[in-house]
Amino acid sequence: HTPTALAQVLTLVDDICYYSGDRSVDFGWYTRRVGLATIMKMTELYFLQDKSPGHAQTWEFLKTRMDEAVQLQMMLSQTEGMTHTFQRSFNSAFITARNILGLGYNRN
Repeated sequence: HTPTALAQVLTLVDDICYYSGDRSVDFGWYTRRVGLATIMKMTELYFLQDKSPGHAQTWEFLKTRMDEAVQLQMMLSQTEGMTHTFQRSFNSAFITARNILGLGYNRN
């Protein structure tokens, strides 16, 4: 069931970004979606073990991860040293993985 679960997570993350106004088509498209998926899954695993009242520790965990993501995004946006070759390779790897999993991104 792994391909189906991964496809659902990627579709959910893509929908979250899309409906929150992210219409980018640059390298940031990938970093935002991978980052959001990572944060979602890390928080979900943390939540499953959280016994604090009102899951307060999970909320704090999520806040910390989001703060870290913002800091990382700011650092990446300041670093313009990425080469065009690296960007193309990363894009190609992502498209290949999507095609292997049979994921389509048809927006209606």
